[in-house]
Amino acid sequence: MKLVGATGGFIRRPFLVVNACEGVVAGVLASCVLAAFVGWSRSLGMGLEALLPWDWMAFVFAGLVILGVIICVVAALFATNRYLRKDYDDMFD
Repeated sequence: MKLVGATGGFIRRPFLVVNACEGVVAGVLASCVLAAFVGWSRSLGMGLEALLPWDWMAFVFAGLVILGVIICVVAALFATNRYLRKDYDDMFD
């Protein structure tokens, strides 16, 4: 794409959008696993809900989703920038 005149932002944008969506999915899955673990520990009587009550869990879930998006977007940004900076001849070595 670089050879036909596409700018760096035009090339980078689809990768960042896809990875942001993957970060949302990862954050939601992590939140589901955490909620299942807390529910399971509650059924066993481990007292984990005293450590992390359900009203605070919403903040933790939102934080997991936001952190998942940030990690995925930053990783995609570094990866795409790495290849965008390379010359055409350096890509095939």
